[in-house]
Amino acid sequence: MTLRDELRDLERNATNLLFAGGSVAALDPDVRRAARRLGPLAGTLGALGALAEALRDRPRREAARALLNLASAADRVQRAMAQPLATTGELEPLAPSPALDSPLPTEEVEALHRALTQRSMVGRVARVREAIREGRVRDLRLVRAWLGALEDPTLGAMVTEEVLPLLGPSVAGAVRETLTMTGGDGDARRLRTLVSVEGAGALQDLLPALEAGSPAVRAEALALLARIEPAKAFLRARALCREPGPVELRAAAAMVLGEDPDDEALACLLLALEDPEGKVQEAAAASLGRSPNPSVTPRLQALLEEPHTASDGPASTPDATPAERLAARRQALAVRAEREARLALQARVLRALGARRDGLAEVPPRLLEHPDPNVHRAARRAAVALGHGVALERVASWLDSADPERRGAAVRAVFALEPSEAFERLGPSLTPEAVRRDGGTLLATIYDVLVHERDGEDPRWTERSTGLLKEPLAQSWCVEYLASRGARDSIDALVELLREDSADRTTVLDALMRLGDGRAVEPILDLLERDLGPSNWWALWALESLDDPSAAPRLQVLSERSQEVTTARTLRELAQRLQRDRGSIPPPAAQK
Repeated sequence: MTLRDELRDLERNATNLLFAGGSVAALDPDVRRAARRLGPLAGTLGALGALAEALRDRPRREAARALLNLASAADRVQRAMAQPLATTGELEPLAPSPALDSPLPTEEVEALHRALTQRSMVGRVARVREAIREGRVRDLRLVRAWLGALEDPTLGAMVTEEVLPLLGPSVAGAVRETLTMTGGDGDARRLRTLVSVEGAGALQDLLPALEAGSPAVRAEALALLARIEPAKAFLRARALCREPGPVELRAAAAMVLGEDPDDEALACLLLALEDPEGKVQEAAAASLGRSPNPSVTPRLQALLEEPHTASDGPASTPDATPAERLAARRQALAVRAEREARLALQARVLRALGARRDGLAEVPPRLLEHPDPNVHRAARRAAVALGHGVALERVASWLDSADPERRGAAVRAVFALEPSEAFERLGPSLTPEAVRRDGGTLLATIYDVLVHERDGEDPRWTERSTGLLKEPLAQSWCVEYLASRGARDSIDALVELLREDSADRTTVLDALMRLGDGRAVEPILDLLERDLGPSNWWALWALESLDDPSAAPRLQVLSERSQEVTTARTLRELAQRLQRDRGSIPPPAAQK
């Protein structure tokens, strides 16, 4: 392709971009209000008069054309005034970047642009997530909107992790334009974006940010530096751990040192384990749990010595002076604070030990029965995580305990140490009578493990869960479990729940979407016929997710029956999408 051809393509893409921007801006009521103030300027630039007239009276396409004319005029003025900088040094080819085009329909660009820029838009998060999932993000006209969303507290992390890396190094320059180093989460996300698209090339930004940025930016820069130059990051983190400074930075340093095998890093982490700030303490405990240094386990075991059990200090005598009573009270408070700090340290040490898998860690049996709840809870979890045979022997009897913490520890011990026998031991607790008797606390722990930690391969869990669907205390957990396991045999039972007024229909509809079985289409339409109120946005979203065009005729009929304008329009649009392009409807997350 010749240079002339490349310039022609660039001009065409720029024209498309400007026209799309005009189409979006023409919908903005603020632009229409501003149009009334453009009239007096028409004598200065004819395009302004055309713009004012088009925005006020003319159709959208003409408004877009007027905006395009104005943008072109401004571009000519800018080019006339531009003075290119002198080129210094050797010229190098630009870094390769994925090709960007404008493949999306204008309507979809407008919808995504609104979702990214209007924080009050209903369902904006779900619309953006849908576009990411289907790969509809690489459009030249949306680049600036994606970059603007870095400051959005709701969308910022999603855009940073899942969108901008797809755009490649082409966005690096625009990101650097707005990187101030002194901001908060937005600037931290910009640094993350630069690392994801440039790799080691982002060192030019990370090193200054680490020295002169805000606490949030410095913490992010340190974490990112550990990905690119671990040795440099370890040296800086060791220094930061020993310096008084912002909590975010000390916590970030402790997290980075979790990958450092050096003995000095271990010393820093043990120091951070007793930091006055809880965030730093937890970061140190997490890092000690994964540190590659072989000396970690013996050092942690040494910290589990029996805590000092002195009394709260001497009691004041009846004939003590006020000053003596005050001194005794202060001493008692100091002793109590020291003891509480020691107990909290032991709990953190136990959490760190429970995360290690080096075969050396042990939990002293006395701590399993420690009077302090935080200590004995951490000890039980650590013993179960480490696979101690003594743990199951001790805690299996706790299934009948009145203490919810002990019952929870017993459940986790059974799953960890005897997974093949889990249903025999725990299944009797999954009956309507047993659930009502203990208020569902044991059931909640069982399903928390089944859904988030175990595969639940035993089919008897699915059978028992289906049988508990109509038990109010168990319903949400059972529905979530069946959906997470893809249990299509439970479709009929889930559909039956939609007819129950007391059921959590949102949870059931979400499960039916995840199972993706066409048998749910007709029952969901029946639900809509019974109730077309705002509570059934989830039903509409479920129908779109199931993507069955056979639902379109009934949706069209429902749209004609609906007395509410927004609902009728949504039903009609969904019917059309199911028959044609299968697009996206406003998701129900924020519909109340």
